[in-house]
Amino acid sequence: MSKLQEYIENQASLGGDFLRQQTVYNDGRPLPRRQLYYHLLKMVESFCQNPSQGMRAAIIVGLRGVGKTTLMAQIHSQIAGEAKNGSPRMLYVSLDEVERIGNNLNQLIDTCEDYWGGSFYKLDRPTVLFIDEIQVQSGAFKILKPVLDRAPNLFIFCSGSAATKLTDEAAFAGRRARTEKLHPLSFAEYQSIRGNWAPDAGLSTRLNQIIYHSGSAEEAYQKLQAIEAEIDKKWADTSRQTLLDDYFRVGGLPFLLRSSNRQATAMDIIEKAVLHDLSDEKFNFTQTNIKTILDLAYRLAEATETPSLSKLSQEVDVSRSTLNSMLDALCQTEVLLKVPAWGNKNLKNSGRPAKYHFASPTLRMALNNKYAKQATLDTHRGPLLEDMVALYICRLFGNHNSPAEINHWPLAGGGGSDFILKFPTRRLVIEVGMGQKRPNQVEKTMAETKSKEGYGLVFSESKLGLSKNKQVVLVPLKYFLLT
Repeated sequence: MSKLQEYIENQASLGGDFLRQQTVYNDGRPLPRRQLYYHLLKMVESFCQNPSQGMRAAIIVGLRGVGKTTLMAQIHSQIAGEAKNGSPRMLYVSLDEVERIGNNLNQLIDTCEDYWGGSFYKLDRPTVLFIDEIQVQSGAFKILKPVLDRAPNLFIFCSGSAATKLTDEAAFAGRRARTEKLHPLSFAEYQSIRGNWAPDAGLSTRLNQIIYHSGSAEEAYQKLQAIEAEIDKKWADTSRQTLLDDYFRVGGLPFLLRSSNRQATAMDIIEKAVLHDLSDEKFNFTQTNIKTILDLAYRLAEATETPSLSKLSQEVDVSRSTLNSMLDALCQTEVLLKVPAWGNKNLKNSGRPAKYHFASPTLRMALNNKYAKQATLDTHRGPLLEDMVALYICRLFGNHNSPAEINHWPLAGGGGSDFILKFPTRRLVIEVGMGQKRPNQVEKTMAETKSKEGYGLVFSESKLGLSKNKQVVLVPLKYFLLT
């Protein structure tokens, strides 16, 4: 028996036990289920009931540590608990383990066919193949597509780091497949997981609708004012700053909740995203380049504003073009989020640099605590909050079907607003900051960008308010943090 055959047999008999362990805390309490779990579970259940209808594959991508394996384990465990009379049949494999024993995805598929009777086409009952760490195999979805085409009783469930997005999953994820991105936790999700608050997706949905989709600033202000008592009740007997600081440190990545050394685990996630994922041949980086990328991440975490590209290229000693490739790679692995500058020749603002935010404040904190010049929360709360707002906005508007384009408005001497959401018929200009903030900067940006349709938003510790010209809403953090 080959090592791969032995691995598959072990996974078939013991893999379920391993996955069940991934669904609980160290003390045995079940880990909370995120909203995406319910959507994907329904998809797999529908397949098991009627393989000829509905979806036949799911792909989950996202930053390392964001909870992809846990979500997969929860679905596997739920389906296993529902199974009667041995149906459906399930198998969980991890491609990095397959690679470690000297095999690849093609060999895995061939060995699975032999294990299940010689051909996927001959599968006699619904079968779900869970493949974790799919990014290990270059061109994985070109390999899987013909497998899916010839196996009417097979459902393929894949998960992998965000670097997977560089592959050709578009050819695989067609009419009968679904690709989902799992984002870092929001502040409200984290508080729910910690048991501080009961889950309230309805409140989050209402707040997002009011803040981003009102007809005017005045309408948004009035609607926020109408639910102020509900918001205050949610915050009763809690210290907002204490909860926020805890979220900044560890709250973005649910994987950290099971770690005894969360800071070290967070750094391990970052280093794997850089040192491992970016070693793939599709990125075409040398080992020296990869070490430089990790240094680049440290420098960005230490900075309170995105440094100029000229300064960065000098500091890490690479050309501007190589620097841009490195920044793009950090975005592709979702360590960073890129917010391009918005402008055109009529506004005399074209060609300005993008801003880069960490995909979760937790990543910035992890890098700062290891870097030689350690940053403190007091000096970096502003950038951490901006990272958080960037995460929230990208969760809402960062997909291909989004009605809005996400940009920022840079000025040569500084002072531009942090974000502009450009909808087809209106614009939202957004400024972020700890402490008290006034609407002046947003008003200036709205005038310079000729944003007559739409309104401005200021997320800060200022009280709920409306600017004198009724174009800008001052949204307190007590509202924003619940979105």
